[in-house]
Amino acid sequence: MSEIQAAKEAIQQLFQLMEIQHIICVDDAYSNRDPIEEVIGLCVKVEEDKLCEILGIDSIDLDDEEIWKRKVRKRWDSLSENDKRQMFERLSGEANEEGVNDTKNASILDELLEGHRYQSCSFHEWKDLKSQIAEFDQDKKMLLLFDEDFSGEGESTTAGIGLILEAVRSNYSDRVICGLLSGKYSPEEEYEAWERITNDHEIPQEKFVLLSKQRLAQDATGFARMIKLTVLNPNCKTLTEKISGIVDAAHQTAKDKIKQLNIYNYEHIVFQSSQFEGVWEPDTLFRLFRLFHKKEARSAARSSTEIRELATKIRQVSSVATGLLDELESTSWRIQRQELYDLAEDINPYHLPIESGDIFGKTTGNTKYILLAQPCDLVVRRDGKRHQSITEVILAKIVDKDKALGKSKDVNESKNRDDPTVTEKYYELRYFNENTGVNHYVDFRDSCAVKLCVLDLCVYQSDGIARFAIGDCCPTDIIPTWNAHYNKVIGNLTKEIELYCKIKQQQSQRELPAEIKQVLKASLELAIPKSSNENLFKAAINVQTKTIKFGVERVGRLCQPYAGALLTKFAQYSARAAFEHDFGKIR
Repeated sequence: MSEIQAAKEAIQQLFQLMEIQHIICVDDAYSNRDPIEEVIGLCVKVEEDKLCEILGIDSIDLDDEEIWKRKVRKRWDSLSENDKRQMFERLSGEANEEGVNDTKNASILDELLEGHRYQSCSFHEWKDLKSQIAEFDQDKKMLLLFDEDFSGEGESTTAGIGLILEAVRSNYSDRVICGLLSGKYSPEEEYEAWERITNDHEIPQEKFVLLSKQRLAQDATGFARMIKLTVLNPNCKTLTEKISGIVDAAHQTAKDKIKQLNIYNYEHIVFQSSQFEGVWEPDTLFRLFRLFHKKEARSAARSSTEIRELATKIRQVSSVATGLLDELESTSWRIQRQELYDLAEDINPYHLPIESGDIFGKTTGNTKYILLAQPCDLVVRRDGKRHQSITEVILAKIVDKDKALGKSKDVNESKNRDDPTVTEKYYELRYFNENTGVNHYVDFRDSCAVKLCVLDLCVYQSDGIARFAIGDCCPTDIIPTWNAHYNKVIGNLTKEIELYCKIKQQQSQRELPAEIKQVLKASLELAIPKSSNENLFKAAINVQTKTIKFGVERVGRLCQPYAGALLTKFAQYSARAAFEHDFGKIR
């Protein structure tokens, strides 16, 4: 089956499922209603031998105009629509005629849409046809495809947008599905152009979809895919509105259930249990609200016959095979990323506690690390202490694909593909780069133990940078357990800062012997606290302000359950079996 035929069948299936009975395409390419005249015009631009080959005739004499034109017309009338289109395309290509693109596209479009009461017309013919729309079946939908550029009929290059506006504001707008055909934009530019047009002309996005004409000749399957989006657009909007109504109602129900909590349950759940686990009390309230809201919304949605039927119809239409929508990956990953990661501005200003999955970066450069620890070990209890007095946690380095897997496209093609543990050594962080969505990887082999008190400092700063100055107070809006933890975090740091300042003051005395100064210099270096054995994040102490600053800041967080999956894979990597080397293998 040809791509054109496959696309045509997909489109016909879409029309049947959506019960679209009328399809009208308005394009200035239809202002010339006799395509044979264009064919004859192309013939004179093609050499006779090549022309005979394309027409499928033995000979032709272009000097005898009446005879050869009669012969061409007779041959044209004998062809099927598909053969006519192919002949027209070959003649156009051989004649190197750029101005016939619209006619070629119109020919392909006619073939894709024929049947189902399909009509094509020019801009001026549309003026008469639209008055008849009111007579069409009132309970059936219609698809209107408008060309954007009607300069071929003396109208503006954006006249089609005006026709879209007219249709969506008409008294038959509830039965109309619109598409804007444009030769200005490539398939890669469709989405951005569509967004710009909807914003500039204040057209609701559910009212139309932009379809690049380039798809007709280059990607018929892609054109069918855009037809799918066009016919799905209104129903998806309707489903969203229905669900939004249920969400609003569930929101009110959840609020009422929260308010109905008696003081016994409220005090125990919200305050006692929260303090024991070191959780901010309003977060527990949010958890309760989510619980009530989720149960109510899902129950209401599943009991709605209208929503079930609408979802079934959209699912059926979405299942029609039209290939993958690659063009929208550049936007959909941004939405997915919101589920995967919390940003620094969502964490640090609110002094949220350290969690497994927290992402840290050096304050200089772009190197980043992710925290791998059992969540229960990180929780600060009501006495300001952690379980089992944990003092260090594992930070694993985040690397790009080239560093993790070489320059191959995937793990299976990696230069390390002969290593059976290659997939065990890394965890994929999808859409990690916030600007490009490029994936990065957690390298389990490149990890080290870092003092937890250093990372704890990030919690007490609204910018997430690990620093402390003697005399600083604990933020007033931090949760109580971390307030109690504050003195434990700064206790040793205060002593270390004071010791450093004292040694620095002694070192500044001019009358000291050189050998004493050398000893003090060495002592000064030793007095600076280390973040880890490798001193991953170097500290600097300012004597004047009595401030210590480590070169680390919290820059984000991998959310649950993804952080839990990361920790599980790290545990599996750490517990992997060890075998003797394979001396029978030739490397």
